[in-house]
Amino acid sequence: MKVIPVGKMQNAIVQQAPYEHVELRETIRKAVDDAGLNVTERWALNKGFFPDGGGFPLLKKGEDFAQLPETYVIFITENDVMKKGLPLYSVERIIKETGEAFGDGAHILFVNGAYRSDTPLGKLMHDFSCTQPSQMNYKVLADRARYFKESKEGIAIMCKAMEDMRNQALEEGIKQGVIKGKIDVAFRMLKKGDFTDEEIAELSGLSIEEIKKLSAGEDIE
Repeated sequence: MKVIPVGKMQNAIVQQAPYEHVELRETIRKAVDDAGLNVTERWALNKGFFPDGGGFPLLKKGEDFAQLPETYVIFITENDVMKKGLPLYSVERIIKETGEAFGDGAHILFVNGAYRSDTPLGKLMHDFSCTQPSQMNYKVLADRARYFKESKEGIAIMCKAMEDMRNQALEEGIKQGVIKGKIDVAFRMLKKGDFTDEEIAELSGLSIEEIKKLSAGEDIE
């Protein structure tokens, strides 16, 4: 089996940056392994956080489609997006006319991060959103949370992660601002109608292809 990792969702329980650190990733992996979850729950959590490899599986030339591995796309959400009160929601493709499973080996799982119970999954979801180590169910998670919140080394790691996230957001904001400025210049020149595409491209800093898209009412990235 192979899991296709999904990028960070809005309202995701776990922010991406802290899990880039190997020690913390291994701590969460151990907690999942020790929680005594069933097969589906283990795949949803363990593989959702720590996929072995990444990207979509590809076939080599001459290989049969039957050789494609099973894939799981995992969404762990802060709230119960399906609003049915279940811990897990499995989405499978079916043939509408017959109701039979399509059987292509592609699976989607939604993990309800708001689920709370005395089951291993319920306790684990509690710990994932808990900010106080003393209130966590699993010692391995509590110990690591305490390390990152209270020790000098752990605090330094978290501060560095937050600084990196802030710098990345700032760079993206500046980049978007520059692009918006170029588009505004191009729009004003297009509106006047006195300039060729080449002149607009030269003065705005956009490519001729981008100018043609703007002229046709299309969006550019």
